[in-house]
Amino acid sequence: MDQIRKTFDKWAQNGRAELMEIEHGKNVSKFLESIPFDKPFTFLDVGCGNGWVVKKISKNDNCKKAIGIDKSKKMIEQASKKTNKIKEEFIHTDIESWKYSGKFDFVFSMESLYYADSIEIALQKIYKLLKPGGQLFCGTDFYTDNKATARWAGIMKIQMHLH
Repeated sequence: MDQIRKTFDKWAQNGRAELMEIEHGKNVSKFLESIPFDKPFTFLDVGCGNGWVVKKISKNDNCKKAIGIDKSKKMIEQASKKTNKIKEEFIHTDIESWKYSGKFDFVFSMESLYYADSIEIALQKIYKLLKPGGQLFCGTDFYTDNKATARWAGIMKIQMHLH
């Protein structure tokens, strides 16, 4: 098992998943408010953690399907509890190796793409998963100019791509 999966499995078990939801909630809400959910849509959350974004989005009347994927099996187990099985689906996988033939109107990723083995391959895969005119919404605090977060990889002792 890779170190990223191991780390997030631990986080799922020790309450860190809920803490991430609280920490990222304000920024995620800003993102979601900027997305035009005014017609029927499909939604993918890459690095969904405990699934809170997927669950929030699936409550929108125009949401046809919301899928969350995550490398952490324990996060997916948490996300799969109390789920709306008609609109929501949670899958234990990473974006690079996920085999999915459908397309999405919106792909969302918050603080997760830098854990991909290859950001380039992850972005290529996301592009292929978008419908024509589809949109990717991606948020990150982990970048070289953000001195407060540039140390994260060393502190967490896992692979993270700093750009």
